[in-house]
Amino acid sequence: MTWAGFVPGGLLAQIGLMGSMFRFNREMEKRADMAALQYLSDAGYNPMVASQIWEQFRGEMEAQAKAGKAGALAEEVNDFFSSHPNTQDRMNYLRAAARQKTPNTDTGAARYQAAIAPWWPRLIDDQIRLNDFAATHYLLSGLSRGQWSAELLYARAELHRARGKVDDIAAAERDYRAAASASPELAESWRGLGLLLLRQGQEVEGRRMLRRYLEKAPDATDRALIASMAGGARH
Repeated sequence: MTWAGFVPGGLLAQIGLMGSMFRFNREMEKRADMAALQYLSDAGYNPMVASQIWEQFRGEMEAQAKAGKAGALAEEVNDFFSSHPNTQDRMNYLRAAARQKTPNTDTGAARYQAAIAPWWPRLIDDQIRLNDFAATHYLLSGLSRGQWSAELLYARAELHRARGKVDDIAAAERDYRAAASASPELAESWRGLGLLLLRQGQEVEGRRMLRRYLEKAPDATDRALIASMAGGARH
């Protein structure tokens, strides 16, 4: 911006020069997107997922906008100075290019989910800390595709518990119980349920759920704290 101030021709010339630099950056980003799409296809993965990533990101921003988050769709009004193509453009040109590639079906989703399973509770904790209910709920719903696994039920329960409105408490308890039933070894579901019940004054059952958590997670980093809340590790 400082360098452009020395360009002769007045303000319009300076703005035109800056616009050309941003257009150059957007074109470079587009070429990088297309190269990544080629790598994706050559590796045997479904090339259509490249556009789906941006479709999901767009949906997340729209969910934020509907919830009243300021600037959620700021790219719509700032395209001239954007250094990257906007999400709608990326969706469109990546989808069109994917149709020209070999129609592979492998997305690697199952392998990826298995790889991150041990880290799932920590990833969910990080996401919840963003304090963005609308976007997080959109992401979880997209992952579920109508089939809520124990891990996703736990995540949704955490989301509702963190917001803590009247209706959220009942929703969180329902999801914790469903997650614990679907996968008893998902220890964090027992912890979340126990903490929620204690919050509602249901101390006997709450402590029992926390002791269940300690049984399922003997090496938990928060063991000392939870044990004190559970009244020890008694059965």
